[in-house]
Amino acid sequence: MKNETLLNARKNIYSQNGEDGVTELLIDLLDIKEGSFCEFGAWDGKYLSNTFNLLQNRNWKGVYIEGDESKYQDLLGLKNEFGNRVQTINAYVDHKDQNTLDNLLKDTFLEKNFDLLSIDIDGMDYHIWKAFTQYKPKLVIIEVNSNLRPGDFTISEIDTPNSWIGTGFSAVCELGIEKGYYPIIHFGNVFLGDRDFLESKNYQMNPDINSLYNW
Repeated sequence: MKNETLLNARKNIYSQNGEDGVTELLIDLLDIKEGSFCEFGAWDGKYLSNTFNLLQNRNWKGVYIEGDESKYQDLLGLKNEFGNRVQTINAYVDHKDQNTLDNLLKDTFLEKNFDLLSIDIDGMDYHIWKAFTQYKPKLVIIEVNSNLRPGDFTISEIDTPNSWIGTGFSAVCELGIEKGYYPIIHFGNVFLGDRDFLESKNYQMNPDINSLYNW
């Protein structure tokens, strides 16, 4: 799909940089109806969320994960509002040990090929997705340091204090391709799709990955 078509679809209902509009366009094109999602670093599930529009207006169901106890209390309000379409987990997602995303999701209603994963935690995004191997969501939205331009393969050094500068577009796209995904567009976050799923829907992928970077 042409970059212009995706970029022109940007709009915010609850998202920050137009993700809601692009997500709606993609799920319509890919014929995903009443889908499922996971979002973590969720706060109350609404503020700057890439998924709440789907829950509220598209009849999706989802898992929200929030580590901060006080913010998690705000998140619990969604369970009262949306019932069994929402599951919540009070935990900080990690790239190793017991709090990997694989472990946290194993007792939820999400299937192995659930529809959308949104990763935006200002730090371990790359490493958490790399460690996420037991599930293969159809679409992934992941935050990058957009100031690292195409060709810069910097990866955040999460175990080195005071060294975080984030992971760039190119490194995330490279990881995605290794995991069987294809980059779709970048405008702050990177959208990627399960390559097999995109091909099954005859989605026209842009082979010039660097041209997908828009900032």
